[in-house]
Amino acid sequence: MSSGDNREPEVELKPEPESEVELKKSSFPPFKIQKKYEKYNQHFLNIQNAMKDIEHEMDELHKEIDGISSESDIKTTTNTSINDTESKMIEPSDDTTDTSSETNDSDVISDTESESHYTKNYSSKLQYPTTEMALKVEDYIETNRETRDFTLVYCCYSINTDYMIPFVVYSGKESDGKYQFPSVPITVTEDTNIESYKNTIKDGAFTGYIPDATNPSVIYMFYSVLTPKLLPGKEATINELCHLKLVDGIAIDESIDKLFTQNDGLLYITDLETSEHIPVPFSGYLCTMDDANHITNIVNPDEEEDLQLFTTDIFNVGLEDDFYYLTTKSLNPGALRYVIFPLKAVTFDKSIIDYSEYNSVYYKSPELDFWAITSIKQIGKI
Repeated sequence: MSSGDNREPEVELKPEPESEVELKKSSFPPFKIQKKYEKYNQHFLNIQNAMKDIEHEMDELHKEIDGISSESDIKTTTNTSINDTESKMIEPSDDTTDTSSETNDSDVISDTESESHYTKNYSSKLQYPTTEMALKVEDYIETNRETRDFTLVYCCYSINTDYMIPFVVYSGKESDGKYQFPSVPITVTEDTNIESYKNTIKDGAFTGYIPDATNPSVIYMFYSVLTPKLLPGKEATINELCHLKLVDGIAIDESIDKLFTQNDGLLYITDLETSEHIPVPFSGYLCTMDDANHITNIVNPDEEEDLQLFTTDIFNVGLEDDFYYLTTKSLNPGALRYVIFPLKAVTFDKSIIDYSEYNSVYYKSPELDFWAITSIKQIGKI
């Protein structure tokens, strides 16, 4: 199974009877410390990528300058300057120093070495959507003069770059029991100012429109928002909108389903340096144990602070190793949602005895779907 595949693996298994599960504490550093490490490691990776872009641009500039006697000398100087800048920018802050005081050096070194293969680099040159959209909505309306009544659907999106793999989130709300994008009906007359409708989203930049392929009176208006924190309403991932068709247990509206079904260019982010699609993450709900030793999902953000790896097969399916478990659907109301980055994944099979070569295991049955993940770097809160 490819980690970039947007479909859940299709293996039907019947879970074994549940038995009493003991939650053992692992020897890994506390979740809070690992979270801080992840945060600063991501900052460092962003700096590295930015420096690579600068170095490339400087090299190109040097090639265009006439009269340079020794290009190699200039490259050496440039590289030295960049390396010096990098070394200054990654010096630990006061907060990082506090983090190191919470654990011993051997723990940090061990964690760094064991987690190094969970790091993936993407350039800062990301394109979404992957296809160009028309910009002049008024021209489209003018060419459809037989239609005077339109519905403008506002599709606000942002790219989350806080974790190891960037991913797209959209903004919507629950209305009439469905997850919907905001919309407004308009009747076009000679006095209608379409530009005012385009400027409705104050925190978003208008990036184009797409008319509904089967209903020309419906126009999807797209807005890029700088960060997910500025998105109004409830965030939703591409996996939730296109595969699960549920956002936190709420079924998506038919208009959203039609939008993504008709437009493949809305499914992926493209890394322009490699021309590759970036894998779409899955989504789920982190598992924990309540006081009665029953499996439940995390509801309170404070519960993340002391979360440990499960060292037992909590679902009694025969899965041996240390994992963070995430259910595809919520086990209890108010559970916190997370994105899941399965890098080297396999679907659970009883014929597989050793899962140590994988960092993600997917289990599916008619009663239960869940992911078993080996590192918190593969998990990000939505």
